[in-house]
Amino acid sequence: MSVEETKTEDGTTKPEPPIERLNTLQEALIKLLKILDEYPGTDLAVKLISRTGTSIYTLDNVTELLLNAKGPALIHLAAERG
Repeated sequence: MSVEETKTEDGTTKPEPPIERLNTLQEALIKLLKILDEYPGTDLAVKLISRTGTSIYTLDNVTELLLNAKGPALIHLAAERG
């Protein structure tokens, strides 16, 4: 399951709503920045900042995902407010 999907009660997955996706990515970025701030010399911090990542996630990758999620979230909010 990716960051973009949520699991339903019947076990299937559905796309994550734009606002929830934005919130999830913001929380992820905050956690990554905390790792860099509190544990700068660790292997994980070095991987996050050096773009080698931990599987597919690097600081740059999460930041880019977050920036890309803002547009759909704003469109979703505007549609809800009519």
